[in-house]
Amino acid sequence: MGLGTKKNYISHEVLTLFLLIINTEYLAVKLSVPQYFNEYEAINGYGPAHPSSWIRGLFYNVMP
Repeated sequence: MGLGTKKNYISHEVLTLFLLIINTEYLAVKLSVPQYFNEYEAINGYGPAHPSSWIRGLFYNVMP
C-alpha cells in the first residue's frame, strides 16, 4: 500500500456526534443571549447598548 492510496475519511458516527455538539451549543447561545438582554433591561431600565448623554446630544444636534 502506497502513501497516496489510503483514504482519509471521518466516520459517520464521529460526524454525527460533532454536528450534535455544535447544534447543542448553538441552541444554548441562542437561548441565553435574549435572556441576558431581558434581565439587564429589567434591572437597569435600559439595555446594555444605552448610549451616554453626550452621544445622544451629538446625534440629535449634528445629525438631521
